[in-house]
Amino acid sequence: RDLQGWDDRGLGRCIELLAETDAAIKGAGRDPVFVLERLVGVISTRGTS
Repeated sequence: RDLQGWDDRGLGRCIELLAETDAAIKGAGRDPVFVLERLVGVISTRGTS
């Protein structure tokens, strides 16, 4: 019920992007702010953007 509107592919994409964002924020990326903004966008569209 809580995942209404989500599909397996979108949820998987968000989980993978979350891991990438975590690494970027912890120093592995050049622009952690951009990566965080991208994550928020993907989550807000349920993994479809």
